[in-house]
Amino acid sequence: MAIDPNETREWAKGCEKVCFDNITIEEMLEEFCNHSKELASTCARYISSWSQRGYQLTKQKQEYEKEIKEWEEECHELEKELEAEELKVECHLDALEVAKRWRLKQIKSKDDELEKASERIKLLESFVAWQKYVTDKQYQELPALPKKQNKFKKLVNKVREVTKEKFNTYILHKDK
Repeated sequence: MAIDPNETREWAKGCEKVCFDNITIEEMLEEFCNHSKELASTCARYISSWSQRGYQLTKQKQEYEKEIKEWEEECHELEKELEAEELKVECHLDALEVAKRWRLKQIKSKDDELEKASERIKLLESFVAWQKYVTDKQYQELPALPKKQNKFKKLVNKVREVTKEKFNTYILHKDK
């Protein structure tokens, strides 16, 4: 039930003049009405401000909800991309593991081949060493040919000289 200021003024006019500390009821009512109007306008301003603030907050809430929804969608898309990347990474890791096993197998076979080649080289080295030993042994057992060979060369050279002299002498005699 709202109080109508006009009714209150009319009612106050009909009342006897009663004074409280030199203020009449009519003046009191007038002050009360003025103060009520100020209070009402202040309340209206506050209500308007709150209403406006409520509208702003509602609008901001809607914007935030919209942003949250966009972020959730973006997050969902990023999660899908991450899952795809994880699958790719797993695939790459599997391929690397297969390549690693293949490479280890190749290295093992190369190591086996190198080991066989190393064994052959050792065998050949021992064979060459044995041949050298046998050759040296045979050479040591042979008679000393170089000394006799020098004597033989000197003899051959002497025979050649003598033969050459006799031939030259024969040719000279024949021409005469």
